[in-house]
Amino acid sequence: MNNIHIENIEIVGFDFGHGETALARVSSLANGSEPEMLEIFARKSQVTALAFKPESGDLVGDQALKTTGITELHIGFKPMRHNLSSPEHQHIVKRFVKKYLDILEESGQISGRDRTLFVVGSPSGWSDAERVTYSDILKQAGMQRVTVEKESRAAFLHLKESGASEVDAQRLMQNVLIIDIGSSTTDFTIVSRMEARPIADFGLGLGAGLIEEMIFERTLLRMEKDNPDDMRRLEGIFQNFPHFKRQCIIACREGKEKYFSIPELYISADQPVDCSLKFRTINPPIEFEPAIYRDEMEKILTLPMKALNGQSWKDAFRAALAHAKSKTDSTRPDLVVLTGGASRMDVVLQLCSQAFSSAEKIIRGLEPEFTIARGLARIGRTDILSSGLKKAIETIGDSSDVLTLVEQRIPGLINSLSEPLADELITHAVGPSLAAWREGRLRTLNDIRPDIESRKKNLSGRIRGEDARKKLDAWLNNMLLPALADFTDPVCRQFDIPRSVLDLRNRDIATGVSAISHPPFNVNQLIRNDEIIVLTSMLAGTIVGMASGGTGLTLFHLPIAGQVIAAVIGAIITGYGVDAVTGKIKDRELPGFFRKWVLPDSKLEHVLAEQRSKLRNAIIAQMTDDPGWKKKLAADILCELKQVLDEQVEKAVMWIR
Repeated sequence: MNNIHIENIEIVGFDFGHGETALARVSSLANGSEPEMLEIFARKSQVTALAFKPESGDLVGDQALKTTGITELHIGFKPMRHNLSSPEHQHIVKRFVKKYLDILEESGQISGRDRTLFVVGSPSGWSDAERVTYSDILKQAGMQRVTVEKESRAAFLHLKESGASEVDAQRLMQNVLIIDIGSSTTDFTIVSRMEARPIADFGLGLGAGLIEEMIFERTLLRMEKDNPDDMRRLEGIFQNFPHFKRQCIIACREGKEKYFSIPELYISADQPVDCSLKFRTINPPIEFEPAIYRDEMEKILTLPMKALNGQSWKDAFRAALAHAKSKTDSTRPDLVVLTGGASRMDVVLQLCSQAFSSAEKIIRGLEPEFTIARGLARIGRTDILSSGLKKAIETIGDSSDVLTLVEQRIPGLINSLSEPLADELITHAVGPSLAAWREGRLRTLNDIRPDIESRKKNLSGRIRGEDARKKLDAWLNNMLLPALADFTDPVCRQFDIPRSVLDLRNRDIATGVSAISHPPFNVNQLIRNDEIIVLTSMLAGTIVGMASGGTGLTLFHLPIAGQVIAAVIGAIITGYGVDAVTGKIKDRELPGFFRKWVLPDSKLEHVLAEQRSKLRNAIIAQMTDDPGWKKKLAADILCELKQVLDEQVEKAVMWIR
């Protein structure tokens, strides 16, 4: 079986964040390799900013923030549910994305938009329709091949595949809570046994961007108190040049990030974070100088915020954690994963540790700000490989070679099935009737035939019993499925997954093979009246033969009455002949001890063994001579194989890296 062709394509994970944007790249054929971060202006992430300068056109990232003479500046415009349909917002997004694509092509970091698959993240709670809308916007911006995926899935996949978190696969199969703290929102997603379920949002835009906005507001309040003239001039500048205000907010963000990277350095007002911004084009120049240090940051985190309906950031985040915990009571998380650049803030880890003290582990990646971008790139590669894997498995199920394999082994299955079917007839029809005659429950040998006929009528259900299904299971596990490995093993090698994932032995396949419940034989044709007559005649002949020839030691083994009966039979034979006496014997009621003498256990077992062999041959012949049933049997088996293979696909996909 030939390998499935996998397209060699570049995949770019595009983490379009409210605060920053980061991109990661991987090849569809680079199994197991880590996605590499792409650099824009020599940095792995850029502030999500878009500016316009008449002489230069659109600018993004640091270039947008640091270029003088701009006439337009936008920051923090990640598409959200409330602005996704806004034409004005869509226009900003398209310009930003188009400029990014231009930079990627010009720098040679992608070989072409038509040869690159972009995987862009979205909040976990977005609907399919919202993701389609977002995808359409991105296509209009120049992403010819694009898919929009949940950021929580990206975080989980990166955690699973990166190995950097030291979390074993077994723990990932338990209940995992992913908390993605971004600039504008905080998303909670519970993943139980690899299935993700977003926890309903809280009606609040709870992101770390609110912290920098509070820093900005408190800086203005302090300026108004300490230097009201500069404050009035700055207000006028903000009104005439709104992009100056956005630059001040960016300075507050940079100060916040510096503080939380090493908070021990900024313990007092004498040692604040250096993040001032001086407007030198204004005469005289104005300096915007945020004050960020330990006590000030604690105030910022605990003061009421209008955007949070009067709650402080700490209280709102604590409440969000409590809400998430209440939603996960039935699936208490064993592992809590923190992602997003804001997860670096020590206050986040502290509050999460308090809220989820029962969790076995709370982890944060080495570079949480790049988790989503790398995870999105992994999604693209995994989905391409998964599609190829699914196609390969479907090809196995639809292969004429597999059907031929099944058909070639049907004779062996028929041979196996004949055993329990013949046993059912012997155990529940022939054997009990012979035993009943021997034990005296049937008067004469002629009573055996109607007794067997009666027992046959009750066999229609039993003849298709559990023993036949066990034989089918054994045939599958020992004969068919090991041979199927010739088809599945190459797939496992191509996609680098354990061969055990597609090993179908000991799977529940036999249950769905309905043809087993309707074997093509007629019980009446298997044990016909004439065959029963032959059987009883054989027993009568045995009696006559033993009696007529029993003048030696054989007769002395009988009681006196038995010897008398044998002598009488012998005398009758002398007068009427063997054939006549044989017929009369079948209609005579013989004593119990005489019956046991004629049909001891060893003789009964021998008779039943002969009958069993005849029945097996007859059953095999009937099944073999019914091409329609054999075709139905092969089709049923192939259908069940395809179904079980399909069920294994999702498990197999989880092994793709």
